[in-house]
Amino acid sequence: MIGDIFATVLLPIILPMEMIFDALWAFVGSAGVSIITLALIVSLLTIPLKKWAGKVEDEFFAFKQSVDTEVAEKTLGLKGEKRFTIVEAIYEKHGYHPIKSIISGASFIVILPFLISAIFIFGNADSLTDVSFLLVDDLSAQDQLLLGINLLPILMLVLGVGDAMLRWRNQRDQLVRYLVISLILIVLVYTLSSALILYWISMNFWSFLIFFLTSRVSIKSI
Repeated sequence: MIGDIFATVLLPIILPMEMIFDALWAFVGSAGVSIITLALIVSLLTIPLKKWAGKVEDEFFAFKQSVDTEVAEKTLGLKGEKRFTIVEAIYEKHGYHPIKSIISGASFIVILPFLISAIFIFGNADSLTDVSFLLVDDLSAQDQLLLGINLLPILMLVLGVGDAMLRWRNQRDQLVRYLVISLILIVLVYTLSSALILYWISMNFWSFLIFFLTSRVSIKSI
């Protein structure tokens, strides 16, 4: 039921992605290369969204830091109900609520539809049965590359952590939050198809590369 709702809502994303993948596969002749290329195309097309999300995150972190500084100054040495009352008053004055911390994950939220859409394309793709890519014998199944252990989900975790450590190296709370989510995520995706994990790995890689290159350009232009 929930899957059907997601499939309907995400149809405007799923259909173009599926058409691009099919066209790439027909042209390139390699499903694996087509998956990686599809991830690159999606990553490039979503750059404006990620830039907007990054700006929103930066503005929120600056705002939250200002609020946290005021809380620290006005509650110094206070405990219990008195501290709670002052904190609530500061939050109300600034229109802040802890639930707004979800804004700190805007960069992930804007690409989430493109990650979920891939589940409907590669999650149960019969066309990928027995289709191999590099060391993976069957893209429709788990990779089991190391004595039955799936290495692709582990690689996805490593790339994701590397990206997070670069992106949020000066924002410890956000980094810790992402690391916790990553550990939970690897448990959830560990048994999924190699094609789907390959797509997510490619998204992580291209995202990391684009962020690294644009960050260097920004630094040089200052």
